[in-house]
Amino acid sequence: MGNILALDPGLHTGYAIFTHGVLVKAGVVTPDEPVSVPGIYLVVIESPARIYSQGTVTSILHLARCVGRYQERYSDHTVRLVEPREWKGTIDGDIMAARIKATLSADTRDQLPKMTKSVEHNMLDAIGLGQWSLRQPWGRIRSGAI
Repeated sequence: MGNILALDPGLHTGYAIFTHGVLVKAGVVTPDEPVSVPGIYLVVIESPARIYSQGTVTSILHLARCVGRYQERYSDHTVRLVEPREWKGTIDGDIMAARIKATLSADTRDQLPKMTKSVEHNMLDAIGLGQWSLRQPWGRIRSGAI
């Protein structure tokens, strides 16, 4: 049994920690701040494969460096890179954030740190990525979610 750490990398990296299939902590950190998770067995990192018109060369390179830093930081664990389309399809970001929030109990929502909507989106993506991972065969077995 163990923990899953889900990351949505970027300038404001969203993270979500799941213990035995249950969300226990979520928030936002900078790429320089490590997320400490005891008993971690799986790190799931969102890794975009397509960049749309809003992406500049600078933002694309920064994101690639962030993903690489997290891969290296957690290289002692099983790391799985997941493309956004793989876990959330092409659903609008605001709609997806609302759906993810709706899956959480009122108590859990109340315990999430308060932040601006643009930063909260990163945390909610990490939560959604972690929830999706727990439904995959590779994410269920050791988490105890079965």
